[in-house]
Amino acid sequence: MLACSKGYEFKIPSQLVQHASTELHIHAVRRTKTEKKTQQLMTQPVKNEFAADMCKAFLSADIPMNKINNPTIRQFLEKYTKKAVPSCSTLRRNIPEIYTEIIEGIRREIGNRPIWMCVDETTDATTRYVANVLVGVLCKDVTNNSTISQLILDALVFLWPGQRNEDIAKKFVVLLSDAAAYMLLAGKNLKGTYPDLLHITCLAHEPVQTRWGTWLIAADFYAENLDRIKHVVKELDKTDAACIKNAQNLLGMKSLQQELACLSANFTFIAQTITSLEDRKLTLMDSLAAIDSVKKRIDVKNSDVHKTVMAKLDSVLQKNPDFHKLCEISNSRCPGSNEVLPTTSVEVERSFSMQKAILTDRRHSFLMENLEKVVVCHYELGMDESAILELL
Repeated sequence: MLACSKGYEFKIPSQLVQHASTELHIHAVRRTKTEKKTQQLMTQPVKNEFAADMCKAFLSADIPMNKINNPTIRQFLEKYTKKAVPSCSTLRRNIPEIYTEIIEGIRREIGNRPIWMCVDETTDATTRYVANVLVGVLCKDVTNNSTISQLILDALVFLWPGQRNEDIAKKFVVLLSDAAAYMLLAGKNLKGTYPDLLHITCLAHEPVQTRWGTWLIAADFYAENLDRIKHVVKELDKTDAACIKNAQNLLGMKSLQQELACLSANFTFIAQTITSLEDRKLTLMDSLAAIDSVKKRIDVKNSDVHKTVMAKLDSVLQKNPDFHKLCEISNSRCPGSNEVLPTTSVEVERSFSMQKAILTDRRHSFLMENLEKVVVCHYELGMDESAILELL
């Protein structure tokens, strides 16, 4: 009779049974159960795992959190999950915790092992500066230069908070970037803090103006289909546009077919090598062996064209700050020479492609601190587990 606030006296058992079946007693019992549940919730808060898992799924799939406000989606989820669907604000409250879990996971995976870093930058639709730093582990058993330098220093402190530069220098051993002038200067600046740091530039990065890989494949296509292309362009009216007239003049050159055939027969393998260097599982020895193979295949012939291409390749490699040191490591077969160490910055370029829906001009309401959390969570949650293991 604890459910009833009033005291009752019953002389015979039938009176007790009769009272227990009344609406007054039944209501009192329900009220007592509700109060106990409320008290338990207040003293022992329970995490809403459904909301946290949904937030993680939305981040991984790059679904804006406000999509949960769509009535049809809410009805669908409520119907088939039999759960109360959280609001947009409830989902967003889980982002900082998920972000922290991911960062801690990265720190645990890295531990005190040596690392490589890959960095590149872009801008979003509102011209805000966005730079990505990818980190990978060297599993040994034994925009401008100032902003990039500071970004890398901040990333190192973020990975190992509270550690001295001397300790970080033992773990930060390789920096990989593109060959932009400010990236080269940033690497030079960082060597002032980390003297043993090796800075290499992407071996497969395609310059905006020359684009060796792209145009070599195009030259191969034109060499194979030159007669068909001539036939089509010849049928066009050169008075319609200057580009048609220029194309007809170029296709009329007697040396064109010979030059295209030369490129197709002797140099298209360079494009294939560039593609092979983009493999994230390529070891340092394999990468350098691919470059050495290119040099040997070019150097085997003594024509003026081959000499020009060889001179260009030597010039590119000489401008790569510490490429010669990597070659020394590989040739000496010392520990680390057979590590999976990227020699291209393709992976960080891929990361920008993954974020194209986040950095779109349709999403201007992101605060910078929230943008950072969403970008990190989306990249880590969006990668296949096998891909993450390949990088770590």
